[in-house]
Amino acid sequence: MATAKKKKKAKAKPRTVKRRPRLATTGTPRAHLREPNPKPRKSPKVRSSRINERERRFVAEYVACWDAGTAAIRAGYTKKSAQSTAYNLLKTTRVKVALDRMQKEYEKRVDCSKERILRELTKIAFADLSDYIAMEGKTYRVRNWDEIPPFARGAIQELIPGSSGMRIKLHSKDRALELLGKFHAMWVDRAEHSGPDGGAIKVYIPSNDRAVNGSGDGDAGQ
Repeated sequence: MATAKKKKKAKAKPRTVKRRPRLATTGTPRAHLREPNPKPRKSPKVRSSRINERERRFVAEYVACWDAGTAAIRAGYTKKSAQSTAYNLLKTTRVKVALDRMQKEYEKRVDCSKERILRELTKIAFADLSDYIAMEGKTYRVRNWDEIPPFARGAIQELIPGSSGMRIKLHSKDRALELLGKFHAMWVDRAEHSGPDGGAIKVYIPSNDRAVNGSGDGDAGQ
C-alpha cells in the first residue's frame, strides 16, 4: 500500500531590505529629507534706496525756502508732524544725496559763487551817476534803459514812475563798500568796555585777592 508523502512546502526566502544609513542627530538635516513648507516665507521688507515723489518735492521746497517744516508741509506731509518728519527726512541718506545734487544744480544755474557776489557788490559800490543821467546843457534827464550800460544795471534797486518821467533808485553804496572792506580785512569791528562812570575795569586775581584796575595799580584788601 502506497503511502502518500506530504509535500513539504518550500520555505520562503527572507527578503533583504537595504536600509539607508542613519543620519546623525546633530547638525543640519539634508535638504531632501526636509519637510516641504506649504507656505513660502515672506522676504523681509527692504526700504527702497530710491527717492519717492513726495521726498523729491520736499527736497525742491527745502532748497527754495530753507525751512524744513515749511518744506514738509508744502510737500504734502501733515502740519502736526511736519517738524519731526522733516527732521527724519534730512537724516535719510537718499534725501541727503538728492539735496546735495539739487543744491549744486541750483548754485550752478544761478552762479552763486564768491566771485559773482564780489562782482555784484563792486557794481553797487562803484556805481557812477553818469551811467544813469545824461546832461543836456543846463538840464539833465534820466537815461533810457537801452542807454544804461549792462554792468551798471546791477546797482539799480528800483524804477519809480513819476509825472515828470522815470526815476531810478540805486542800492546803498556805503553798505556795499563796508562789505567789500570787511571781505578784504581793511578794518575790524572793535568794542570798548569800561567800568562804572567810565573808569577802568577792576580785575580780581584769585591768588592774592588783589584788584588790579586798568592803569596797573593794585588795591590790596578789596
